[in-house]
Amino acid sequence: MQNTARFGLLITLALLCAAPRVQAAKATHNLTFASSRSLATTLWYPDGVTTLRGVVVFTGGQSGSGSGDTRYMADNRFWQRFGESLGFAVLGTQFTGMYTDASNGPGMALLDTLQAYADKTSHPELARAPLLLEGFSNGGYFSFTFAHWKPERTIAFCVNKSGFAKAPLDAAFLAVPGFLIWGSEEPNAGVPTVIHSLVQQGRAQHALWAELREWGAEHEDGIAERAFAPFFAEMVAARYPRDQSPKDGPVALIALDESKGWLADHSDDSVGGNVPTAAAWDDYRADKTAASWLPSEGLATLWRGFVTRSPLQLTAPAAAAQADANQSLALSVSGLTAGDEASFADGARLLAEHVKPSGDQAKASWLPEWGGVRGIVAFSTASTGTVTRYSRPSHVVLYGKDAPREPDEPAPMPDAGVADSGMPDAGAPRAGGAAAGSGGSTSVAGAGGSEAAVPDAAVSDAAVPLDAAVADAATPAGDAGAPFDEGSIEGGCSCQLTLPPSAADAWPAALCLGLTLWLRRKRG
Repeated sequence: MQNTARFGLLITLALLCAAPRVQAAKATHNLTFASSRSLATTLWYPDGVTTLRGVVVFTGGQSGSGSGDTRYMADNRFWQRFGESLGFAVLGTQFTGMYTDASNGPGMALLDTLQAYADKTSHPELARAPLLLEGFSNGGYFSFTFAHWKPERTIAFCVNKSGFAKAPLDAAFLAVPGFLIWGSEEPNAGVPTVIHSLVQQGRAQHALWAELREWGAEHEDGIAERAFAPFFAEMVAARYPRDQSPKDGPVALIALDESKGWLADHSDDSVGGNVPTAAAWDDYRADKTAASWLPSEGLATLWRGFVTRSPLQLTAPAAAAQADANQSLALSVSGLTAGDEASFADGARLLAEHVKPSGDQAKASWLPEWGGVRGIVAFSTASTGTVTRYSRPSHVVLYGKDAPREPDEPAPMPDAGVADSGMPDAGAPRAGGAAAGSGGSTSVAGAGGSEAAVPDAAVSDAAVPLDAAVADAATPAGDAGAPFDEGSIEGGCSCQLTLPPSAADAWPAALCLGLTLWLRRKRG
């Protein structure tokens, strides 16, 4: 009887050890360039994926003699789920020495690092994989200049609060979609920001860029991921050709049509109100080149929630949530005004509408029809049907179902009836139309310190010449330097398989170990 029980336990042990679990691979690489500068990186990617379609690159702000260390992002479970959803790797970086000008060494160091990973792993396509670039502070400067230097390699970029970013505004660079975020309290804290002037001058030349003001934020990471995570996911869906793979050669990213996007008024009057103004291209009656450009209605909805000054409180789903797409997702919002009803949307698609509150709270649930990176936002409507307020977006990853690969065409949207907007304002998301790839997270994106304060570089709605806003005097010394010598790069790579840091994924292995130890003890 004892032998039978032991045999049964051994069978159970074998079955548990064979249970499927998410495997992942992680590698590190250190590279020296331009004699005294270096780049240390950690790469995470989902193991077992035949082709890695791209890489999300995080760069930190100025910290001491280099960039803040973002290598911990390779262990961030939300971004790992993001990578699993889209077939992307996640790369955290740490530069030493000057790193803001990608064309003068740091950019080539990044590309050579990806080549090293391509040589050392089973993914040679990493050498050609398209990139999503996010950077905080001077890390945003690097993301900005890299997108200028290699626009054909850049799917999209995000500059999260930068006081010094600058690059020539040529046509190829202007065609790369970008989110540029600044904190409303940066000028009050004596911290420079060039975000407004960059978007202003870029949009004057039809740049596909949007300005996002983060209310209450100083020079800090803040909640930028609530915006750029769904933006990145949607740009992969919109720009990545279905029939191309970096294994076969460079990916020819799809160019976006400016006239197919949405426009948003980022002026004080608009974002200081409860329903910031945004409209489809043909419906926007003000100066189109003075407005932020957004790729879709879904991202326009999330933009409204991100920039509104007095938001509702979306209490579920939590930002950075990772949820099983085969189970209902709880939706909850608070802060509703008496007489208003609540609705919930995933980008441009309504999930639950006209939910009557209990007190100032409203709750609903939604069974996902798809997976991937999503952006959830709540809004309230008055008895007349007019949208009255928005919540900040929550970005989530829904696993267990496939994500959309390209944006859907939504049905016509009803008028939100925003008074005195000067244009028909779209307001509520439209039913029946999914915005592909909307979603996201709030984990901290970039480590790093702050740049030196330049008090007279504050934001203004008045036109500011780029050279004046980001003068060479404000550029960290030594970054221009001599022309970069590509032959000066050297480095080493260390690769190993690891499991992702998730208790849910690791329980079979832990149980196997526990049963094994128990059996050994019984035998003893």
